[in-house]
Amino acid sequence: MSVVLAAASTPGVATQIAGSALIGLREGLETGIVVTILVAFLVKSNRRDALRWVWTGVIAAVAMVIGVFAVIHWGTSTVTGLTAEIVAGAASLVAVAIVTTMVLWMRRAAATISGTLRTGLARALDVGPAALVSLSFLAVGREGIETALLMVGYAENAAGSPWPLVGLLVGIAIAAALTVALYAGAIRIDLARFFRWTGVALIAVAAGILGYGVRALQIGGVVPGGDAIAFDLGSWWDAGSWYGTLVAGVLNLRPDPTVLQLLAWATYLVVVLALFLRPTPVPAAPSAARRRTALAVCLALPVVIAGCTAKTPADASADGEIAVEATDSACTVARSEAATGPSTFRITNSGSSVTEFYVYGEGDRVMGEVENIGPGLSRQLVVSLPQPGTYRTACKPGMVGDGIRHDFVVTGDAVTRDDDGALADAADGYLRYVRAQTTALRETTGGFVDAVVAGNVDSAKAQYPLVRTYYERIEPVAESFPDDLDPRLDLREPDVEPGDRWTGFHRLEKDLWAQGLQPDTAEIAEQLRSDVDELVRGVDSADFVLDPVTVAGGAQGLLDEVAQTKITGEEDVYSHTDLYDFQANVDGSQAAVAALDPILRAKDAELADTIAARFADLDAELARYRTGEAFVSYDTVTEPQRQQLSQKIDALSASVSRVQGVVAGA
Repeated sequence: MSVVLAAASTPGVATQIAGSALIGLREGLETGIVVTILVAFLVKSNRRDALRWVWTGVIAAVAMVIGVFAVIHWGTSTVTGLTAEIVAGAASLVAVAIVTTMVLWMRRAAATISGTLRTGLARALDVGPAALVSLSFLAVGREGIETALLMVGYAENAAGSPWPLVGLLVGIAIAAALTVALYAGAIRIDLARFFRWTGVALIAVAAGILGYGVRALQIGGVVPGGDAIAFDLGSWWDAGSWYGTLVAGVLNLRPDPTVLQLLAWATYLVVVLALFLRPTPVPAAPSAARRRTALAVCLALPVVIAGCTAKTPADASADGEIAVEATDSACTVARSEAATGPSTFRITNSGSSVTEFYVYGEGDRVMGEVENIGPGLSRQLVVSLPQPGTYRTACKPGMVGDGIRHDFVVTGDAVTRDDDGALADAADGYLRYVRAQTTALRETTGGFVDAVVAGNVDSAKAQYPLVRTYYERIEPVAESFPDDLDPRLDLREPDVEPGDRWTGFHRLEKDLWAQGLQPDTAEIAEQLRSDVDELVRGVDSADFVLDPVTVAGGAQGLLDEVAQTKITGEEDVYSHTDLYDFQANVDGSQAAVAALDPILRAKDAELADTIAARFADLDAELARYRTGEAFVSYDTVTEPQRQQLSQKIDALSASVSRVQGVVAGA
């Protein structure tokens, strides 16, 4: 690589603007994406009432950053002589250290930042407005302080010119426009590629700032070697040319570097680019030494303590997680193999539509799944893979079709179940519950189908929500069977693909409440009876087993069902019997957690108590909508009341989502 150095004169206006605009665009879009994730989560969770607290934190962070920016630049402009060189040099080195840390952190943690923020926001909702304000304040403030520090060394080279500030504002304005367009769905950007190449450019800018800082400290007498010039190209280098102003303005370089300045610039560029461009490793928990180093850096730099505490790799992903990036056309799994036992996947939806992620075993049996991952969101899935062999992972953009599949090879010795331990007791206890529910489902389905076939609409309507109760309590189990058993039983009309025949509960719901009995209604009803019998046979078979990790996943899956389709009224759109399904999902989740309670209490008694209290709180809220044994029609539940139910579900879900990890480590 040839080293090209610029003249020491102040660069032209265009280059002053270009370099700082790059900083504003990169940092502004990163900040915009953080805000978008927070806003999207609240909107999708029907918590628009909490948006004002998020915006309060954002506005406070912006005000704080403007203040910090003003103080830093006022401070550097009021000192003169050698003191000014020392201050500017030290600030430049601090800025480079912070920016390098954050650029490398973004490279590593981009796949999980959405999930981290979403989890933090769910917990903040439980605490109250102060926590929401703090979360958004720290998330935005850390980016702003990083930008303010980065601009110190860059702007100093412009000798007090206002154009770097203008460029910064231009970059931020472009980033804001892109953020709004991304949120509105007007444009799509490959964010991974964007951050990769702007990261390369930002590292080049930081290298120049590092060189500037070293030279400033040499001039101030803090660092030796100020007289040891590596070479001087000033005799032929045209500082006023387009290339001279470009290199000086964007890369902050001079034609007469000192030996130490040149060495620092070149070493930084080679080492940091190599680290940034290397293949992304599987996230791992930081060592004790790394945690001590991070703590020391934070203590040494109190002005950026928010950034240090909020951006550590330990917060970004858990030990051993397998990152999955799902887009509208791809499903990128960081690893294609694992050892037998529990595997933890972290799925990030970088596409424009809601997606799902599955792990399939032999015969397309679902080993684990996570549904309803909205654009920009991230979810965790812990799945038990006890037998060696070739499994299949699949992302399903739009939650339709067979998905984008890849082989996932599991090696090692088979993990046998401890038939005498607490884990086995939990699995067996929940299996008994599932079999009891499917038996009741078959019995009640028989009476419901008979009423439909006989044309007794009033009787069928009365039985419909009660029959579905038994199914909704154990729906994740039905989803684990192949041959589209769950869609045959429970597919909603908007999810029917063109050319496919619509069967199951919801087709009969439409016939009973909306369009009247059709010529094939009786046939559809008999098909429902047959499909329920198939489910019961599968559950009752001797080779059907459940492991505790799957049980914990089912508990979370049932709450996801409530949050995504029951709260909105999408599930029973014709009958408005959503509250029956709502209660059944909660009952099923509670039964799954109850089966795991001995394990959970042994590992985390506080979490067990919290979950029990939140189940009781949600049950009490649901009881308000009962009249005797029946629930009110869901179309009579107002939007504020639905938001209250949503808040209870969010609080419970935030706690239950932790159960899989506890059980997997048992």
